[in-house]
Amino acid sequence: AFLVVATILVSAAFRWLVLPTLKPGRWSVHSSIYYRKWITNQIQESSLQVLHGLYATVYAPFWYRILGAKVGKGAEISTAMGVVPDMLTLGYDTFIADAVMLGDEEIDGGWMTLRQTVIGARSFVGNGAYVPDGTVLPEDVLIGVQSYSPTSGQIKAGETWMGSPPLNLPAREVLTETEAKRIEDALEAVGRAMAGDGAIDHLFADLVGREPRLPDHLQPDHLLPHHLLTDREE
Repeated sequence: AFLVVATILVSAAFRWLVLPTLKPGRWSVHSSIYYRKWITNQIQESSLQVLHGLYATVYAPFWYRILGAKVGKGAEISTAMGVVPDMLTLGYDTFIADAVMLGDEEIDGGWMTLRQTVIGARSFVGNGAYVPDGTVLPEDVLIGVQSYSPTSGQIKAGETWMGSPPLNLPAREVLTETEAKRIEDALEAVGRAMAGDGAIDHLFADLVGREPRLPDHLQPDHLLPHHLLTDREE
């Protein structure tokens, strides 16, 4: 525990002593800003060996905040790479999975460009995904595993994108508040049952006293080919 705390304090102190607060802009790869940023990145990557257990825990947002990132309440972030903390904003309840390349600076023609990267509230970025710097994800967006995030202008709130190049998947189920509450109650019932508590009927109020009904898409008539349904009706 002492080693972890010491590594956090030393890394954070080094970051703020060597590198000032960064703003969006463009710098030569021969500038002092570039070299200082490079050195800071090396220190942060080296610290991963000690702080690896910190990622994907409730303490990870704290680590990113002291490095300069804006992290909303309930956000979870794992071993993201390429992060420029000053340029990163995570909305509340966002989730960044393992090995995500998140807002890495662009280097082209001898120049380093930094842009703000914003992940909207409740958005999910899957393992190994690539989110270029300057990306703005709206709320409730899902970027799939090993997928490339599309340009900001292409994405709308609530959409799902997968693949590289990315494809928009329109068939994403959206839960109503009632459906979400039923799932939450069912999970609570499972936890109680595992703990030996049998008082769970109230958590299945929609099922008590009636036979469970299959969803519409699993009804026998729905599964029959159209021509068989026509023949049966005749």
